[in-house]
Amino acid sequence: MSGMVNDASMEMMIDENDLDRSSSILIQAANDSGGHDNITVTLVGIEDSPHTTSTFKHFNPVPVSAFASTHIIEEEPKTILPIFKNKYFYVAVSLGLVIICGALWMLLRDTNEEVDIPDPEEVLTIESLYNRDIDNLETIQGQGNKIKVENDTIESPNCDCKIVIEDSLIVDIIPTEKNKSVGSVSAGSVDTNKEKKSKDKVEPKETIKSTCGEKIKHVVMSKETLSKIVDKYKLNCDSLNTEYLKEANGNKETINVGDTLRFSCLCKNPKVE
Repeated sequence: MSGMVNDASMEMMIDENDLDRSSSILIQAANDSGGHDNITVTLVGIEDSPHTTSTFKHFNPVPVSAFASTHIIEEEPKTILPIFKNKYFYVAVSLGLVIICGALWMLLRDTNEEVDIPDPEEVLTIESLYNRDIDNLETIQGQGNKIKVENDTIESPNCDCKIVIEDSLIVDIIPTEKNKSVGSVSAGSVDTNKEKKSKDKVEPKETIKSTCGEKIKHVVMSKETLSKIVDKYKLNCDSLNTEYLKEANGNKETINVGDTLRFSCLCKNPKVE
């Protein structure tokens, strides 16, 4: 009964002169209100009491209309946020980008490392040529750096080229199939790409030290003429002149960037140290 029928309605249904009928009415009222559980009614009739009257106290002042219908409370469905509104999505994406950038940096940091151009007097090893690009190698060739090997031909994966060494000097740099666009730096050939790049080369020193009678191989640099080449070797080769350079190199009237001139250091009065 409790909760199905309020106290005020129970009071009106009870007939103190007919408790059996009152019990049936109460049970029927509880069933009409929903009857959600087992219904038990106990009515006690007081035959003898010192009190002349009795009062019915209301402990459930809920109106009858509140129990007129059954209310079913449904659980609200959980809302699933779209993936782009989920904060964990952005955390995962940010972490992935950090990992990718770190991996790329580790892979590329060695290839992006610049190799300094050595001093003209420095003697280089074969191993030191492998990590240089073609421009760096051409500068070494123009400076006349000595290599710690007399005659050899090596392939450098960094410049995609073959390096030809004769008498401990780089005499030729031949691009491989992957680097054909760079052009060959062979003696006696003209390379338009090389002429453009030669502007950025490190110019050799104004004077080059040589000894009398020394066999010299000189690679023609940008803007060099026969007279300028003579001036560079004039300090020790005081008998060197343009006519001799022409004669020693097939009487060429013109020289091109990348040409290799071969001649001897001519002296009038050899210096004795």
